[in-house]
Amino acid sequence: RAVREHGLFFPPDPASVEISTVGGNIATNAGGLRCIAHGVTRDAVAALEVVLADGTVLDTGARTRKNVAGLDLTSLFVGSEGTLGIITSATVRLKPVPPGTPRTFRASFDDIQSAGEAVTAIVNGEAQPEVLELMDAHSVQTVEEFYPSGLAVPKAAVLIGQTVGHAAEQIAHQITQLCEQHGAVEVTVAQDDTLLEARRLANPALTARGLRVSCDVGVPVGELANMFRGIEALAEQHGRAITFVAHAGDGNLHPTVEAEDTPEEHEAAERVLDDIGRLAVSLGGTLTGEHGIGAVKHHELPIQLSQAVLDTQRSVKQALDPHNILTPGRAI
Repeated sequence: RAVREHGLFFPPDPASVEISTVGGNIATNAGGLRCIAHGVTRDAVAALEVVLADGTVLDTGARTRKNVAGLDLTSLFVGSEGTLGIITSATVRLKPVPPGTPRTFRASFDDIQSAGEAVTAIVNGEAQPEVLELMDAHSVQTVEEFYPSGLAVPKAAVLIGQTVGHAAEQIAHQITQLCEQHGAVEVTVAQDDTLLEARRLANPALTARGLRVSCDVGVPVGELANMFRGIEALAEQHGRAITFVAHAGDGNLHPTVEAEDTPEEHEAAERVLDDIGRLAVSLGGTLTGEHGIGAVKHHELPIQLSQAVLDTQRSVKQALDPHNILTPGRAI
């Protein structure tokens, strides 16, 4: 917000923008709604000041676009979840606010696989959005029950996106036409942000509904349809409702498993999430696209990382924090 008055903006745009911090974004290498156009937080960080476990102050990176002097320590600390050092200052790359009036679009689908195929077509097409999100029918219904916005509940899923620049309206219509070619039953293009606000409200609405156990797996965009199909199969296998929203443009999903607020229910829901993680990795994906491993997902690391990779990461941790005083038991 501070740089908006200067016609600039910080590209990372997490759905939790109202409560997240720049430091938190850097610690988790957060992504958000605009990754399809601007990348993740690491792409927006030029340099860091970091205090190591022994009190040494380290300056990394440079303001230049190119910099290959030594190892890329800036990238090492971004996403390290506080395990390697405490970030006390950051130099970030800002971008000009796009000209013109943004356009927001919506495309509803009667089956989730068609929505996934439409995403692949959009990402590989000429008309590129600034934002491309997906909400399944359950998540849309939940948002409308808790924070009514007038968003129509689809039969299966809805794609919500935004285009920017002087050609925003033309690009939005090109994308919605592509959606129709891939099975969209209803499309809309608008000038306000109501549709995007509905997406930002998904997490608090799902939490209020009791859908509290979630993860943030990622898959190649071309595997989205297979991932959606696999999640439906897991929901049937475990006998539990699984709803999801997704940063569809970069293949980052946020599945949430329904569970009562008891230890037994949470444990059962976590087992479902473990299976979702295995599914994502089997499709060439990752256990976490932006939230990080933390402590809760620590046991899942061997699903994705080999023992050699785990040992190498722990060697880095041992070198920088030999007494394990920085967020022990997390991330690595």
